[in-house]
Amino acid sequence: MAPCRTMMVLLCFVLFLAASSSCVAAARIGATMEMKKNIKRLTFKNSHIFGYLPKGVPIPPSAPSKRHNSFVNSLPH
Repeated sequence: MAPCRTMMVLLCFVLFLAASSSCVAAARIGATMEMKKNIKRLTFKNSHIFGYLPKGVPIPPSAPSKRHNSFVNSLPH
């Protein structure tokens, strides 16, 4: 029973070393990766939030429209 347990522990240790060494090698920065030296600051020009808005078109006001929201005698007297 003891030799079988020793072989299982040794096999698990070898598998652990193989798995951890492959993960470390993948995370290491090599010559194939390009590092950016100039990091842009988050401003209004290059912000992702303002990139979704249309360019050159004014944003309509958020007030209710007087054309389709006006009912005659809608106020209680």
